[in-house]
Amino acid sequence: MELSSPFQLQCRDKDLTVIPKNVGGDWVYIIRFPDGRPSLMLTLATQEKGGHFWTSVPEGRQKEAELIGPMIADHYRKFTSVQ
Repeated sequence: MELSSPFQLQCRDKDLTVIPKNVGGDWVYIIRFPDGRPSLMLTLATQEKGGHFWTSVPEGRQKEAELIGPMIADHYRKFTSVQ
């Protein structure tokens, strides 16, 4: 599997499809839901003080970003530790 390949995540007993895209050198993640909910686009943003946080693009679905974003990071941590 490559870092840009779509993958599945399990969230609250639902299989989500995550589609990574590199846009202008930044990674965004398009989340597709099986229940017909509109897709969600996430990115990892940088705070002024240097920390990072997951946010939706456009803003407005922050709770979902805070739930799913760390799951994406965990997926990549597991992926890169296997390589």
